[in-house]
Amino acid sequence: MCYSAMVQQDAQKLGLKFSARIQYDSYLDLFSRRLSGEKLVINRAMESQFIKNPKTPEAKKICRLITEWHEEQIAELEAEIFKQKERLANAERTLKTKTTKKAQEDVRIATKKIEKCKADLKKHKSTEIKSEGDERIFPFHQVSVVMVDDEGERIVRPARYHMRPHDKDESFDRDYGGCYNARFDNLKRVAFWKDSLAKRRGVMMIKRFYENVPIERYLENHKLPKDKQDRSNLVICFEPDDTEMMIIPVIWDVWKKRGESPLYSAALITDDPAPEIREVGHDRTPIFLKESAVNDWLHAESIEKAIQALGQRETPYYSHRLMIAA
Repeated sequence: MCYSAMVQQDAQKLGLKFSARIQYDSYLDLFSRRLSGEKLVINRAMESQFIKNPKTPEAKKICRLITEWHEEQIAELEAEIFKQKERLANAERTLKTKTTKKAQEDVRIATKKIEKCKADLKKHKSTEIKSEGDERIFPFHQVSVVMVDDEGERIVRPARYHMRPHDKDESFDRDYGGCYNARFDNLKRVAFWKDSLAKRRGVMMIKRFYENVPIERYLENHKLPKDKQDRSNLVICFEPDDTEMMIIPVIWDVWKKRGESPLYSAALITDDPAPEIREVGHDRTPIFLKESAVNDWLHAESIEKAIQALGQRETPYYSHRLMIAA
């Protein structure tokens, strides 16, 4: 399962590539809700497109919303650092005269919190994309998706990377934690996948993807230093050779609740692994759609036509590298 991916978040680039209109009001709503206190996970790559060179009135409004949110976060972090420094100083004064468990714990906790707050401050004060993490999405993160609206027009809009079907309860997110991926062989078997396959299809673009692989599976065909073999799980990055970006098909849905903004959410489609991915120890690969198949996929008139479009795939060789061990 593709639990994480480095994605193309720039709505303008997606719009140009796929002849799609940017749904600015959706991005405005998203960043407004975050500023109002809603817990939304938006990576720096999605923000960057609006901060670097906002040209339209809508983009300038979004830029202000992003800037205001970061300023609020900075103020909160600076206040927390001041609070923890005071706590640390009080504990250190106590320890000069008497060793107590509370004072020792206060030193430990305050020091740890100060370090974390300082690290978070750096993130909020910078607008530059500096690492893979700035472009990666994980389940429940927001991602820019190309989709077709009710009028048949292609649009680019943000959607949550974990699909919640329109007819399910909010508890679906908790009970079905793996619904950020839809397996190809389940598309017609699972009712909510089938419903979206028939009506709501889209694409996203990713550069590379990351998988959790059990270490015993990896060691069947590969070696690791002995000091790395005491872990149960490996995080492995896969990247197609000679390809800058992959077009990945997704299915999506919109969940509504009175008084709240609609929740748009999506799942990418996976299938059996390429041989080199299977050899590493993983059992799934995101479908890499041919660019010539995008129109067939987005505008398919039936489920069977959509399935046929998914058969038009690129088959690159996927190189891999170890990220971290857990």
